[in-house]
Formats: sequence, structure tokens, C-alpha cells
Amino acid sequence: MDFGKLSLGVLILALGVVFLGNNLGIIDRDIWTLIADYWPVLVIFFGLSMILGGRQKNSFRSFWLIIPLAIIAAIIFISMPTNRDQATHDLSVDRFDMAEKAEIRITAGPLKLNLSDSSDSRLVTGKMTTISEPKISNFIEGQTQVYQVEETIDWKKLNFQQNENRYDLRINRELPLSVTINTGASDFVLDMRGLKTEAIDINSGATKGEINLGGKSDNQKIKISAGASDFKIRIPKTSGIRINTDSGLSDDNFGSAGIDRTTDHNYQTENYIDALEKVEIELHLGVSKIEIERY
Repeated sequence: MDFGKLSLGVLILALGVVFLGNNLGIIDRDIWTLIADYWPVLVIFFGLSMILGGRQKNSFRSFWLIIPLAIIAAIIFISMPTNRDQATHDLSVDRFDMAEKAEIRITAGPLKLNLSDSSDSRLVTGKMTTISEPKISNFIEGQTQVYQVEETIDWKKLNFQQNENRYDLRINRELPLSVTINTGASDFVLDMRGLKTEAIDINSGATKGEINLGGKSDNQKIKISAGASDFKIRIPKTSGIRINTDSGLSDDNFGSAGIDRTTDHNYQTENYIDALEKVEIELHLGVSKIEIERY
């Protein structure tokens, strides 16, 4: 047996699985940071291959079957976003007098998010339960008030008890709204029916999401980039819908929902051109299930 080829093959297998897990959101960590932190595992691996290279094949055949799985499992395990004590924060963010629009920006690890409208005069109210101290900013960009939450995880201080961020946000319903979400594996319920939604941009790992749109904006743009996903999007029947998708293996109900294929990657409702309210959806997903419900 050529142990050089065997070692290289096992290494390629392990790296392939790690990169795939990262793309699907199973490994929720920057892949290059992961490699930079744990490259000594490769030295150990090749050292073992040299030590065992002189033994007879039958005595370590099972070892070579197990070792790549053990390496992959170890890397995934240490990369899971498991962290320390959680903290709950009450939210009360005043609306700026000069603000004519609002934008919510969220960057976090694994996240359970509930977002809906509020009649409160403040821009944002609600609660956040976090697994690390978030950096919160509230500022003006032009005429847009931006509420930004950035949460990072101290990967070196793990207690191997998996937790998640939980945000329950209520947003002022008077201002036109954009929402940007960058997270790991997540569970979303975005009830936008009472909000003047202009845009939603989601970039996440493996995700289960429900998005309920209303008819308070003439044009709503939804962009979703995610790993293995299950999304349900509810849209008023009066809204015209256009969908562009380059997703991988997916299960959808576009045809039965009255959203007909126009080209290989585009779908559109019959009323899209004449509709007073339009919804444009752009999908970039891994293995996924997408359901559109028109109500």
C-alpha cells in the first residue's frame, strides 16, 4: 500500500467534508480561521501515518477507516457555536427626528429571530438574549436611521453546551424599512405585514424561515442566500411576484401557487406587470424547500 497516497487521500476527504459543512452552515465558523487554528492536527496525522507505515496492512486497516471520520467529527465538534452564559438585554431605541427611513442590520452566530411591527414611537423595542456581548450602534446614514447589532463568539472559551442568540424585535411601523441579516444556522419568523418593508437581505447557514409580507410598500425586494434551508413566504394575492433562483436541489410549489416559469431561472405571476404592489425574490440556496403562500 502507498501510504503517501493514502494519507493525501484521507486529507483531501477531510478537507472536502469540512468545506461542504461550512457551505451548508453545519460548521458555523470562518473556514480559514478554523484551518489556521487547527493546522497542527495535520502534523499529527502525517506523523501517525509514518509510524504505522511499517506495520502489516491487516493490523491497521480499521484504523485508516476510522481516522478520517474521527478527524472530521473532531473539527465539526470544536467548531460548533457552543458558548458560555447567556445574557438578556431589554431594548429601547429612540427614533431620530430627522429619520425618514429605517434599516436593521444584524450580524450574529446561530440565531432565533422574531421580528414584527410596533405602534410605539420608538424605533426598536423588545428583548435580546445573547451568548456574547453584542456591539450595538444607532446612527444616521443620509436620511436613514440604522440600528446595527454585531455579535461575535469567543471560540476559545467553549463549554460545549450549545446555545443560540434569541432576538425578539418590534420595529416602528411608520418608517420605510430595510432588514439585513448575516448569521449562522438560524430560525426566523419575520412578520412584516404591518411594516413598510422595502428590502430584506438574508445571508445565513442552514435555515428555517417564515416571512410574512404585507401590502404597505409598492415594491419589496427579498434576497436569500443560505445553506440547506426550509422557507415559507406568505404574500398578498394582489401583489405581483417575480422570482429569480439559482438554487441547488430544491423542492418548491411555484407552479401550484400561480407563479409560472418564464425562463430557466425566472418565475412570474400573471398579474406582475399590472400589479400596484410588486415583490421581487432572489434565491441562492443549497438543498432547500421553498413554499410560497398567497393569501
